[in-house]
Amino acid sequence: MKRVDMALTHFRKQVELDPGNGNCYDSLGDGWTAKGNLVEAIAAYRQALALNPQLFASLRSLGKALEQAGRRDEAIAHYRHCAKLGAEKGIQQLVRESKERLKALGVKE
Repeated sequence: MKRVDMALTHFRKQVELDPGNGNCYDSLGDGWTAKGNLVEAIAAYRQALALNPQLFASLRSLGKALEQAGRRDEAIAHYRHCAKLGAEKGIQQLVRESKERLKALGVKE
């Protein structure tokens, strides 16, 4: 846990130094996820996507965080968005992963 706390301190500093960089918020979201604070993780991933709507890591991580937080309907909507965005942008891995998560949640296409 000390390493997670240290990482969170580092990620918060990154955000402070470069608040317009979505990657900084993505890292912060990863730190919060590791700490088990999904509310903060979701907020960080959303901020990352507000700054860069096509940030693949945040797109994937937001869905997982929503799912882990028990916010099934939001996770499903997010995965559908990711599948559509992935198809539009030609990001087949995003399409595949999103469809896999939807299937795992029992959602038919």
